[in-house]
Amino acid sequence: MTRMRTITVFVAGIAALAAATDASAHAAHPPRPPAGTDAPVLLVNGEPIMRSTVEKLLEPLKKAGISQQQFMQYQQRLVQNMITDMLIDQFLREEGFVPTREEIATQVKRRERIYNEDANQLSFEETLKRSGTSMAEMMATPDPRLRFSCYVRRRLEEKDIQRAYETDKDSWAKVRARHILITTRGLKTEEEKAAARRKTEDIRMRVLSGEDFAKLAQEFSACGSKQTGGDLGFFARHGKMVEPFAKAAFELDVNGVSPLVESDFGFHVIQVTETRKGDAPLEEVREYVADAAAERLGQDLFGKMQGRAKIEVPGQPGPPAGAGATPAPK
Repeated sequence: MTRMRTITVFVAGIAALAAATDASAHAAHPPRPPAGTDAPVLLVNGEPIMRSTVEKLLEPLKKAGISQQQFMQYQQRLVQNMITDMLIDQFLREEGFVPTREEIATQVKRRERIYNEDANQLSFEETLKRSGTSMAEMMATPDPRLRFSCYVRRRLEEKDIQRAYETDKDSWAKVRARHILITTRGLKTEEEKAAARRKTEDIRMRVLSGEDFAKLAQEFSACGSKQTGGDLGFFARHGKMVEPFAKAAFELDVNGVSPLVESDFGFHVIQVTETRKGDAPLEEVREYVADAAAERLGQDLFGKMQGRAKIEVPGQPGPPAGAGATPAPK
């Protein structure tokens, strides 16, 4: 129903060079150096990513009992993330940019806010703890993406926010909704589908009569969101939910309950719990509009980093692995 988002804060907003994926795949099993020595697996603008660094980060996965295919996929993503972080770090060093403690604190809080806008079972602090870090550690040793967020926000101008407010409503105008899904997948007859429709209508009437929506979702919904009482987090009008669902949700007021909605997944009962409508005054939604404006500026800056990047696999001849623009780190 929704596009799953990674909740691990370290890898939030993955952005990697497209061709570097190929490079990291070639580097998945480069010849091992003699015992007791180390060697680079990739060079990013001449700066090495060392085998020992990659293997240290992969060590917990070796004990997790995952398949070889999953391990290789994670290893590739890890190297992609390391390339992204190195490009950003190099850029910030070239710029001589050092964020203030206040800027870092603001962006840490922003990460927490964005995390909380998703339907996560764990708190932000608990997720950080399971990732081996904390808000205090993020403040003390901000990662490159966090520092890049500070850089982008310092560069952001009022005209950028005004443009995002006027033209990018799909980026910042959102609703938060929960739903109960009665699936029709696998049903073979019209009678079975009619029974699913009646069941959904009965549940809807129970919601309208005052029964707890979350408890009904946990009992009846066929969506994984039942674990969070049907909560789907915030989503925009386009790009995340299927059209009948998104259209119905955006027509509801806060606490409004939809008529029965049919999609390819089945029948839905939807309730909106929060809104950020596109006609809201700018000052009411400024922080969300600023997020959209900063994302656009960050994409532009990161695209330039990619355009001039030189990614090499040591010992392998060939042109540098450049790439077109991909989404910038958030």
